[in-house]
Amino acid sequence: MRVENVDLLVIGAGMAGLTAGARAVRNGLSVMVVEIGTDVGGSARFAGYAWTAPSHDVMDQHNPSGDTGLRRALVDRFPEGVAWIRSLGVDIKNAQRVLSFGRGHQFDTHQYVDTCRRIVAKAVARCCWRRVPNGWWSRTGSWRGRS
Repeated sequence: MRVENVDLLVIGAGMAGLTAGARAVRNGLSVMVVEIGTDVGGSARFAGYAWTAPSHDVMDQHNPSGDTGLRRALVDRFPEGVAWIRSLGVDIKNAQRVLSFGRGHQFDTHQYVDTCRRIVAKAVARCCWRRVPNGWWSRTGSWRGRS
């Protein structure tokens, strides 16, 4: 078995995993993304929005069982997330009401996922894709193995 040392191992190549991988690469870290699916993006391919509650009280009311730290981060750091999406050149609309209580920005989630994937894959010397159990994503972003 071959052992690879990386700074960050990301389990799952959905929106959160690809965001973590792309931000890590931008910060000079080596990254490995492991994905069991046949493609990256997960349910983010169907999302279309980044959204949050407008305050901690509203977030707590609608998500009482959620992790407190994560709920706080989602409300407090939401503007940073929107700025990150914009920094990648992804078209993101102005804020609007989402559901009956939230606020969010519509954006092209396919473009976002594909952009994050390219950022990670471009770091050829510092990144590699793996898919388990039947194949993997190569450092160039191409699929290898059984479909």
